[in-house]
Amino acid sequence: FLLGTSRQLKNLFTNVRRGVPTAVYIAMMICTLWVAFAPGLSYFERLILILICLSLQIIALAWYVISYIPYGTSGAMQGFKWLTSSCFRD
Repeated sequence: FLLGTSRQLKNLFTNVRRGVPTAVYIAMMICTLWVAFAPGLSYFERLILILICLSLQIIALAWYVISYIPYGTSGAMQGFKWLTSSCFRD
């Protein structure tokens, strides 16, 4: 369960299951910093964009953590399909 730093960094991009959420998480961290320090945005625009980036960071991090649980990704997808089908039923 506990890995060293170099082994964990190697595991970040070992396959698509972990590489995509890792890339999205890193991209959203960069995007959040860019929005936070970008000139020319009003307070409200900056706030909305930062909240969007933070939400996407949390989703990517949850996706990454779920990818380490055996059958976690498939179980999460089944749960998401069930949730969306029950929400949008006629």
